[in-house]
Amino acid sequence: MTIRAREDVLPAVRACGLPDDVAVGIERYIFDRIEAGGFLTAVFEDSLTGAFAKADLGNRALMFEWAGFVYNHMGTGITGTRAIVKRHLAGE
Repeated sequence: MTIRAREDVLPAVRACGLPDDVAVGIERYIFDRIEAGGFLTAVFEDSLTGAFAKADLGNRALMFEWAGFVYNHMGTGITGTRAIVKRHLAGE
């Protein structure tokens, strides 16, 4: 299920086994076009090395879940490369 509304974020986060507290940053990125922190930005940019480098121990252990979340719930046009993330944040 691709996230289409704010109320879709927390159920998608929970379905993937991610901690509830990440929902706020994801929601702000998708709907308000506010840049996420370094770890989430690396995840959204599909930067494996960047995500591992910026992850805390909890998120490092959840990398498989993060990949599944982005693949199954983020949709196209807002994740995948640094350029895509920048375009999304710019409202393009």
